[in-house]
Formats: sequence, structure tokens, C-alpha cells
Amino acid sequence: SLVPLAEAATARPFDQARIDTPPTPLSPAADVDAAMTTVRELFELGDFTGSWERVEQVLAKEPAHETALAYRERIEATLMKMYESKIGDLDRAPGPLVPPDEVIWMNMHHRAGFVLAQVDGVLTYRDLIDVAGIRRLDALKILATLVGNGAIG
Repeated sequence: SLVPLAEAATARPFDQARIDTPPTPLSPAADVDAAMTTVRELFELGDFTGSWERVEQVLAKEPAHETALAYRERIEATLMKMYESKIGDLDRAPGPLVPPDEVIWMNMHHRAGFVLAQVDGVLTYRDLIDVAGIRRLDALKILATLVGNGAIG
């Protein structure tokens, strides 16, 4: 069974590398049913990162797997709500909090660097999600990470 969103809010966040790296494909011998059992278990434990990664592996092997598609939709919605709660009001316009000469030391993915470069105190979080030109989940993850690291606010 799926975990209610209220319980999902207490789950641990996942790291930037997991969202920036495509999932490792399941081995040819891997059993999709066993992988889906892992998806369910991780989801119920609140490990949405692990669950997301595993469901993406299943869908890479069987793109029309109905249960996997349903889980991916639910996991994505849960993660987006988590990131939105970390960001706060999406209609606020964040400004950079790190001096430009210190950005190089932040060791971030190039997509995060692009998003950070767009932060000007005029564009809202919602605008930044649109400007990023990437999947909404990825943009929210990047913005939540930048907020959490004190790079923007």
C-alpha cells in the first residue's frame, strides 16, 4: 500500500547526485517483480530516493509497467511537496547569498550552477523553475538544495 503524504513529509531527503545521474539499469536477469517489491518496501520506509531510483530502473526495463508508473507518479508528487516545503512560498524572489567569487568553491553540478546564475532577486522560485528548462522535480531539488546550503534566500 502507498504511504500517506503526511507520513512522507518526515522522510529523509536525497542527495543531488541521485537526481542528476540516470538510474543504473536492472541487469538482464533481474526480476521486475522483485524490484517492485523493493520499490514498495523503500517507499513504505520513507526512502523516496531509493524508491525513485529503483522504480526508474524498472521502467527502463518495462516502460509500460502499470504499478511502476503509479509508484513513480506518487513518489514524484511526494518529493516535489517535500522540496516545495523546504523552499517555501514559490512566489517569492530569492537573491544570492554567496558572493560570486565563492560560488566556485560550492562544488555543484552544472545544472545547479545554471539555476544559481539565474537568481537575481527579481525572478520568483516559480520563474526559476520555468527558466531552468529541466524537469520540475529536478529544478525543485536544485532550488531546495541551494536554499538548504544557504546559497540563496
